[in-house]
Amino acid sequence: HHCNSARVILYPKLTTEAIKGQLRCGAHSDTGALTLLWSDTPGLELKPLKATKDGKGWHSVESMLRQDARAFGDDNTMIVNIGDLLEHMSKGRWKS
Repeated sequence: HHCNSARVILYPKLTTEAIKGQLRCGAHSDTGALTLLWSDTPGLELKPLKATKDGKGWHSVESMLRQDARAFGDDNTMIVNIGDLLEHMSKGRWKS
């Protein structure tokens, strides 16, 4: 028996500070094999594997695009994230 799934999720950018106790999706790795993300998704943040110049962990894709458009291309760029399942299958060679 095979089980396949695909989900569409929107992570909207906050226009005001989050309310104390407000439920939001915090920092996480994706549980599946691959996650496909449009680079112009508002509110999307990525954590580079290597340390960045500013020493921060998570960065908004919007700010990363402004700093280095060559890394992401234009608004039609799709980002492919490795998920936990593929990290496990690659024995840690590819990081989620």
